[in-house]
Amino acid sequence: MYSHRASGVIAAWVIMILMILVGFLGLVCDLANVYLVGQQLQVAADAAALGGAQYVHQGDFNLCHSQALMVAQNNRASGDSVALFDADVEVGHFDQSSGQFLPYPAEPNGIDAVRVVARRPDAAGHTSPMFWGPLFGANTSQGGRTAVAMSLEHPGIAVLVLDPRAPGSLDLNGKGHTIKISIDNGGLQVDSNSPDAIRSVGNPVLDIPDLSTCAPYPPGSKPAGSGLNGNFWPHAPYVPDPLAWLQAYMDNYLLANPVGQMPQPQPVNGVYQPGYYPNGISGGNVTLSPGAYFVDNGLQITGNGSIGGNGVYIYIMSGTVSMNGTTSLSLSAIPLGPGAPPWAGVVIHQAASDTTPANIRGNESMMLGGTLYFPKAQLELGGNCRFDGSQIVVNMLHIYGDASLDIHYDGRFNSPGTVFLVQ
Repeated sequence: MYSHRASGVIAAWVIMILMILVGFLGLVCDLANVYLVGQQLQVAADAAALGGAQYVHQGDFNLCHSQALMVAQNNRASGDSVALFDADVEVGHFDQSSGQFLPYPAEPNGIDAVRVVARRPDAAGHTSPMFWGPLFGANTSQGGRTAVAMSLEHPGIAVLVLDPRAPGSLDLNGKGHTIKISIDNGGLQVDSNSPDAIRSVGNPVLDIPDLSTCAPYPPGSKPAGSGLNGNFWPHAPYVPDPLAWLQAYMDNYLLANPVGQMPQPQPVNGVYQPGYYPNGISGGNVTLSPGAYFVDNGLQITGNGSIGGNGVYIYIMSGTVSMNGTTSLSLSAIPLGPGAPPWAGVVIHQAASDTTPANIRGNESMMLGGTLYFPKAQLELGGNCRFDGSQIVVNMLHIYGDASLDIHYDGRFNSPGTVFLVQ
């Protein structure tokens, strides 16, 4: 039989072990609460930094502060609104080469970013209380989380490559040749998040104010062999298709207006009239009269042929644009403005249901006063091709040989997403 003394010792040990288990269980609960509050604070910091960065280029730093404070208050941590102090919001410059935020006024130039520290203050200061931690000598935990957001100062995206996952979404293969890309005013965005989203061979010359991609790259790096003259922004946010609404409109438009009910005009002396062309548009010297063209079997130009026209919209339902030889394509879109049709501003639109790659190679000259829109197709420019246009929105972009691309962007069909987190 156990003595009463032995029973008391066992009871004491049981109580001690239970206390230790309860203590560890409480500590686990504390750690889970600290993690949860930390995540909530990070969300608040991210949102506040993005909110403030929207106004950083206006030069009104008070507006940046007030917007960040307001956005933070709309977020909660541990059941309380996240209230920032003025010192928790800083404007400054994000140095892309070093990955560092340089606050104003220590850095007075190139102000383009906002840094926010979101905290959960209690009566004792900027800390989160621990419920069971005091048993282990930890009364509070630091609850601050930091975020830095920046804004790219350009009017929009001149070239947008839409594929969200593809490797080689932007493929520049100029080995033994010289690829040249020049963009005025706007940037080039590659939506792919593949580590191999941008392939660059042969040191192409890229005169681009901003080249951005969703893909991960280390701070200060650039795609190998890119020859980039401009800023490179990895980890950029995904930019949605700014013309997705137009594709939806055209799908509905053709349901209400089947091509079988459209006129099928015959060209006279190489002059084409708006309407439906079931066999495509091709030939020697072609002139398109102003209006909308609905085309099956695409545009084909070979030899020394040419297609020209002003105030046109070409909707390619099947086939694509194919140019080979010493050819030229010179078109301008229907002008944007009051009373213009929905497709105004877009000069060639290949339907999303058609994934046929467009191949422009040889000694072609392609001048487009409007947006080239291929939402699900790849644009290939090769040989000595010269492309001069206003905007390109394509699924993938492949440039090779001695091809050159010149985009003179005028702010049309601006894309959202120029404000993004960098830290």
